[in-house]
Amino acid sequence: IRKFLLDVLFPMIITVDDENNFAETEPEEYHQYINDLITDFKIKNFRTSACFLIKKICDKYEEMSNFMLSYCLEMINFLVNGGQIDEKLQDINIYLKNKDALINRFSDKKKLDFALLIILILRDKLKASQYSKNKLIDILVSNTDKIHSIPFPIIKIKLCKLYYYFIPRFFDTNKNYEDQTKKIFIENIVNYLLNNIIQKNLPTGEEYSQALYRGEQHLLHERILR
Repeated sequence: IRKFLLDVLFPMIITVDDENNFAETEPEEYHQYINDLITDFKIKNFRTSACFLIKKICDKYEEMSNFMLSYCLEMINFLVNGGQIDEKLQDINIYLKNKDALINRFSDKKKLDFALLIILILRDKLKASQYSKNKLIDILVSNTDKIHSIPFPIIKIKLCKLYYYFIPRFFDTNKNYEDQTKKIFIENIVNYLLNNIIQKNLPTGEEYSQALYRGEQHLLHERILR
């Protein structure tokens, strides 16, 4: 099944060349398009079908869900850290290093966009996995500036959607983080969301405004507790 995912389904999900322009010029329509890829699965095309099939495979096989989350999280870590990988994840690294795999023939931008899309599709699985959630938080906390400086609209919209789904529950985890680390991270998310809303990189729907509100409420709650 892994080979089928890597060589067939994953390349089908990779963004097309003009999608960045689509996200930049028509953010409302692009937002709806991404919602269909990660939730609704109503548009009849090969990309939506591949996303739907991946979700069904993960719903049925927990092992494949764990593999896909680990693969995509490690891919993000690999891309934002200049090729550094977690040597403990040998089975994942085999795929990341395999130059013959179709997925590895695409640009870093497309692979990063792909990894975020898969995480959004499997967001409920990620929320239920302490390991995956800890890994996501570690990547985001350690690389906030790098990730937030990525200029591509397709990445910005997916990252903001990720924040919408996980604020304020980023730190509902069995791993302890310093209060100051939490505060700085949430502040960075709030500023990132606010800047993208002001610059009209995001659609005007309430989803992103709600994510911003959740972040601000989290920070206010932390101040009150102190």
